[in-house]
Amino acid sequence: MDLDRSRLFLVLGTVLLLGSAWGGYQVWDVDYTHSLRDDEDVTFNASRMGHVSYENLSDHDQQVIDRTITRGKYTVETEDATVSRFTYTTDSSHLGSGWYVVQRHGQNYTILTHKNTPGLSGVLFTPVLFAVGIVGLLLCILGILFRDPSDRE
Repeated sequence: MDLDRSRLFLVLGTVLLLGSAWGGYQVWDVDYTHSLRDDEDVTFNASRMGHVSYENLSDHDQQVIDRTITRGKYTVETEDATVSRFTYTTDSSHLGSGWYVVQRHGQNYTILTHKNTPGLSGVLFTPVLFAVGIVGLLLCILGILFRDPSDRE
């Protein structure tokens, strides 16, 4: 093989490896969403599960609640950025698990939490990404093995 073909294999292999890594990150990216539900007649009962007093939350958790109330919907990228006392469901929610009543400054808010996962599409797309990564690795190996001997020095 000549030098140009060797470099072509290296470049294509690198592109496929990087594309596979980027695709894997995109496929398995998880977001945590907080949504404000418009419930005017919600009542707060501190003794019930899923009812949370704003004052009992950490400063970070209060910031998440504030942003959710202000924006109506607030999404974070990592589990560390979520409200520690909340559960983030992937399918259904019920009071105390993905559905919360928060009392803040005397006013009651209903907040729904949800974890956005890749689901079935992620599971189905993973073998494709794996195959692309393997082809990229093989192309890189071929590009290294078949370099021009005079170029190795």
